[in-house]
Amino acid sequence: RRQRQMCIRDRGCAICHNNLGSLEYLELGIGADRENAAQYFITAAEKGNAAAMNNLAVCYEEGVGVSRNFREATAYYEQAVRGGIMSAFPALGYADIINGDLHHALDAFHASLECGNDKAVEGIAMLSALPTENSPVAPVESESKNVSIELMKMEIDQYATLSMKLYDLSLIHISEPT
Repeated sequence: RRQRQMCIRDRGCAICHNNLGSLEYLELGIGADRENAAQYFITAAEKGNAAAMNNLAVCYEEGVGVSRNFREATAYYEQAVRGGIMSAFPALGYADIINGDLHHALDAFHASLECGNDKAVEGIAMLSALPTENSPVAPVESESKNVSIELMKMEIDQYATLSMKLYDLSLIHISEPT
């Protein structure tokens, strides 16, 4: 199994690497190890997979398979957002807070609201509660929530389809004699 995974890791497609990383991260399958997930995500991210960039950012936040590093997490969240993973905006905002960049965090939270993600409201509320002289907090516009709901629905549908395909592939792999 490990030999086959190494072969896939070396030459497989970015979506496959991301999916294999997800299986390792979630510890699904025989011999799955969460610490191996980051290597699959790195390979997929190097191939331009935005979902893998988001997943790799999580690994850097948690220190799973890589050293904990919030600056790296922030960089990968930014790449994920640029690649169309709008659900990465709130995580980007929180990583920016940890890195001390409150203005950038606020920008990320507002962008998240514009994409219809309500998780950003909590981040904006937290920033508005901070005692600062030059508070970066602007009022939340409730009208911006409906801007990209369709985009988020498409993203969710895409992941559901990929998950189903991955499950089908895992069943084929399990049934193959070794």
